[in-house]
Amino acid sequence: MLSLVPGVVVEHIGATALASGMTKGDVDLNVRVALERLGEVTDALGEMGSPAQYQSWTATFTSLRSDRYALALGVQVTAIDGPEDFFVLIRNAMRASPELAASYDRCKRAAAPLGPQRYWEAKDRFLGELLVTLGQR
Repeated sequence: MLSLVPGVVVEHIGATALASGMTKGDVDLNVRVALERLGEVTDALGEMGSPAQYQSWTATFTSLRSDRYALALGVQVTAIDGPEDFFVLIRNAMRASPELAASYDRCKRAAAPLGPQRYWEAKDRFLGELLVTLGQR
């Protein structure tokens, strides 16, 4: 990945970045980049996969997905210090608090049988509340 887009910060995020996070079996990365390079980096990474959650894209956030690897890959591209540049903050908060990570896992377990949309909504609600607690919203 770094050979495609030199000069970016790549962070392992999501459940697989936690000691005991519940995962659906994919790996998530956050590619942090200067705002003026967001389009260039998204285009370069497009060689690895396809746009994901396109409805959520903004001038400071894009996402891609690829099933070309042993584990599915999700890539969140964020402008450094942009409004969506919170993935590392969330990861670090969960690493620092096993109780918080366990609460997030309980949320995901409860929502999983409700289907993909409700699962996403439950996770989004949980993480939105966490960001408020962390002073990010």
